[in-house]
Amino acid sequence: MKGRQNRWAIIFDLDGTLVDSIPQIAEAVNRALSQEGWSTHPHSAYRGWIGGGLPLLVERAMQAAHSINQRPLNHNSAFSREALATIQRQSAHYYRRQAVESAPYPAVEELLSQLQQMNIWCSVLTNKPQSIARRMVAQIFLHHRFRAVIGSHRHQLPKPHSPALEQLLRRQRLLASQALMVGDSPIDWQSAQQAGLSFVGVDWGYGRTKGRRISHPLELVTIIKALQKRSGI
Repeated sequence: MKGRQNRWAIIFDLDGTLVDSIPQIAEAVNRALSQEGWSTHPHSAYRGWIGGGLPLLVERAMQAAHSINQRPLNHNSAFSREALATIQRQSAHYYRRQAVESAPYPAVEELLSQLQQMNIWCSVLTNKPQSIARRMVAQIFLHHRFRAVIGSHRHQLPKPHSPALEQLLRRQRLLASQALMVGDSPIDWQSAQQAGLSFVGVDWGYGRTKGRRISHPLELVTIIKALQKRSGI
């Protein structure tokens, strides 16, 4: 029990928190839209659509677009359902090729190094497909060790549902009071709330969260030290 009491963990969102993946996501979805005859969007438009996973992002992009024959997305239409499935599949295919080109935000790697020196356990929980998420983390953060990288798959409810987060805590034998969730979107905040975790939002990401927020990654080190001191860890 003593070893468990001495642990402290941070669970990070991925897109908009650790890495800026907008260029790669936008290019993949725009390529798929264009090939199927739908209008494309500037990269800035995708900032507001990220957070619920790639299938939902594609659906949002199609809702804001139009086809070459002016047929809007309509879930009651066989044409729309087929187009949606095709563009979702093609977007995932294109994105899988270039996801590893995403860049970490400035000072994020320095943050991870400091957390590693402090023996803080770091994990990633994202709505990105799990295979893509794990490949991204492995290749972008070559010199940093994550205890777990959990993405979406068909047997798991996405954030803001909390089962994946709760399972992550159980596997690492952590209490909710020993973990902090860090993210950039209301979805991340909701996930933390449902699982009973403290939450810190980041101002450099794609969304705006409730509660405490930081504007520079290294501010997180100060927060962790204060939480450790308060809890006696």
